[in-house]
Amino acid sequence: MHQVNNLSGNEVIKMNMLAAPIIHARNEKHDFPSRLLVIPDDFSDSDIQWARSYILDSTACMELSGQEGRRAVFCNDKVVVTGISVFIGHLYSTCGKTTKYAKVDGNRDNYAFIGFVIPKGMIKKAFDVPLSFLLEEYEKYMNLRWEEESSRGYLEPLREKYSDIDFPETDDLCNIPISVIWQTKHVLDVNEGSLESILARVTFEMRRSNCIAFCSNMPNASSIIGSKFTLVTSQNADRVLQVIRKRELEEVKELEVPEEKQEEEKEKKRFKYSSKSIKKKEAKPDKKDMKSSEQGKTAIEEMLEAYNPPETVKIGEPSATARWEIKFTIERKDS
Repeated sequence: MHQVNNLSGNEVIKMNMLAAPIIHARNEKHDFPSRLLVIPDDFSDSDIQWARSYILDSTACMELSGQEGRRAVFCNDKVVVTGISVFIGHLYSTCGKTTKYAKVDGNRDNYAFIGFVIPKGMIKKAFDVPLSFLLEEYEKYMNLRWEEESSRGYLEPLREKYSDIDFPETDDLCNIPISVIWQTKHVLDVNEGSLESILARVTFEMRRSNCIAFCSNMPNASSIIGSKFTLVTSQNADRVLQVIRKRELEEVKELEVPEEKQEEEKEKKRFKYSSKSIKKKEAKPDKKDMKSSEQGKTAIEEMLEAYNPPETVKIGEPSATARWEIKFTIERKDS
């Protein structure tokens, strides 16, 4: 039974919901399985691949995830998945428990995604998912599967039924406008905000949306641009957005150039690089590679003379705005 650590002394109101574990982890013997380690018993192959795509995005550049790891929440038309991608040693330390399962392959730090799958119909009020709940789920299944060996060379997913879990209710919801959550992609600046309040607000809004996906603590522009998340937090929001904007404007410009012109530009660049390589060879001619023509010119010289570079491609101003919006600063609620 999950227990809420109530440090404030105030009464904790609990909300009973059906939930099933979802875990992407490895054990002592085998690497991460391609179909996850623990899943709900009603997950189809397409459900597994759907969830796994978000989970893998949340584990990008894990060495930059820090002590807190990354909280991730995503949904489809049926369920909400809420969890954390984190180094296991850090999770034990944060929860104040004796560390287990923290090292693999000798002395390499072990990490995992640990979460819950909750049917949307169960979400009536905002709630928290304490880290202690997530660690308890991880320990439960690692105690069973840490030393498990498979003759196939990989671990099959363990299917688990939905069960009743009492999650703590919360009224600490951040002040993100609904338009920011629903309509476009944003990098959130949370220097003045609470991650728990963001998670509670975003998760609660997912009960009526299929297109929201949140991940905290994304480290750089590359991890954000390539991910499926629509809302992210970053400690370097200003700098990250500058890089994102620059890359997306470059993509827009490339799309505005006709396809045949793009091919000409690629060919021009290819010839430029190959001619540099050829000129290096000319310093020390190789009889096999260079044959003189009747006029005494090398084959390379004839090639250079015959080459007619395309006209400069004129690129207009971008006709579309970047996908990622300017940062949105979250202010802490008055206590």
